Amino acid sequence: MTVLDHGSRTPSVMTLRFSADRAGRAPLTWGQIAIWNVFEQLPATDYSLNILAHWELPSGLSVPEVLTALRRTVERHDSLRTRFPRTAQGPCQEVCADGDLPVEVHEVTPDELTWTAETVGEGLRQVPFDHAADLPVRIAILTCGGEPRTLVVGANHMALDGWSLGIVKGDFELLLAGDALGPLGLQPLDRVAFEESEPALGREAKALQWWCRSVNNLPNRLLASVREVGERQSFTWAQQESAAIVLAARSVSLRTGVAAGQVVLAAAALLLAAYTDARHVALRTIVATRFQTGTRDLVGAFNQNALFYLEIVPESFDEFVRRAAGAALRGYRNSEYHPDKLESVVAEILAERGIPRAGYCFFNDVRFALGDKITGVDPAGAAAAAAGIADALPKTVITSVSRDNDPFVANFFLYLFELSDQALLQLGIEDGFFGPREPADYLRDLESLLTRAALGELSVPQLLAHYR
Repeated sequence: MTVLDHGSRTPSVMTLRFSADRAGRAPLTWGQIAIWNVFEQLPATDYSLNILAHWELPSGLSVPEVLTALRRTVERHDSLRTRFPRTAQGPCQEVCADGDLPVEVHEVTPDELTWTAETVGEGLRQVPFDHAADLPVRIAILTCGGEPRTLVVGANHMALDGWSLGIVKGDFELLLAGDALGPLGLQPLDRVAFEESEPALGREAKALQWWCRSVNNLPNRLLASVREVGERQSFTWAQQESAAIVLAARSVSLRTGVAAGQVVLAAAALLLAAYTDARHVALRTIVATRFQTGTRDLVGAFNQNALFYLEIVPESFDEFVRRAAGAALRGYRNSEYHPDKLESVVAEILAERGIPRAGYCFFNDVRFALGDKITGVDPAGAAAAAAGIADALPKTVITSVSRDNDPFVANFFLYLFELSDQALLQLGIEDGFFGPREPADYLRDLESLLTRAALGELSVPQLLAHYR
């Protein structure tokens, strides 16, 4: 890694030398293949998938103490010591037992701390990882008067996902405090062995059958790209900041007992059905496939696509939301499979229908929270949340945005970045997918649909008729 001068002072560089018990080489896991396939669609200079975190450090620590906790964390989790070279048999994972990691140390004043953390972090993030040559983490410590104050971590998405980052942070904080660590989760090399076993292959077969049945029910409009074969991809993006969506989603959540994030997912699917006049609708989603005790604490790229699939039937919006929660669970249960096998299944369906180029719709909830808190049904709380919608609506901001790279194959890609005091969403639409409608139109209608549903007991047919 090149050491960058992020301010008026050049950082010092220390060496973190690790030595672990485990090493080895194996094929990629299904989750690693899923993210590898995304990398394969990006230019070598792209860094958009790199992960960045800033962790505040407790007072009273020394730099050697932080380095010791970091070393033990790296030695504990194989993914933090893994490279991903190509071989004649395809990409693989190579876990290193021993090695060195450079650690930048930046001495700053308290007033410079926040700015420097942001600047240093971007310096770590905005350099693509060489999967075959680079260890997958980059580290910087920010000190004030010699005392560590902030840890900045940049990571290769081949080695970590959002859930993994929380596990690593938790272990690092326990080690800093001198507390005992819990049981070690499954390691990626162990996961490879499991994925070759009969139970895993049976789970995969069940998932692929479920995807096949669901995709077969979808209209061509939701499966086919709007581009001709060989035509260049062209996306338009918009961003929405809306406190009204938060209040509406919270209100419906307290009415139905369904998590607010799933309320937004359900509304997004219903509006997609209205725009495309579809009786069956589906969105691909991202799932942290940690369903067993061992995999819950697995550190690695472990996310896979699930299919959120629903038939549109006459019912109230609240009934639709409850049914959507069940649909999300069915998608989770059918999300473990070799990604290349899934794409082959989908390609066969497209070929049978005479669809020359695939297209799909995606909802990506990238919040790092471990899940929305569900407090149960609370009519009074629902009414209180809905009461604030009218004041919040005029404050919504929708702007055009640009992104460094567009999603491969997708017709529609909706990101949910935030759902706390304010919702932050970004939507990209393949030009022509919604005809004359633009991403800003969809985002405006999504807010309208959610707020109308929160303020009145509306039916699905009423909502569909309004937004078609």
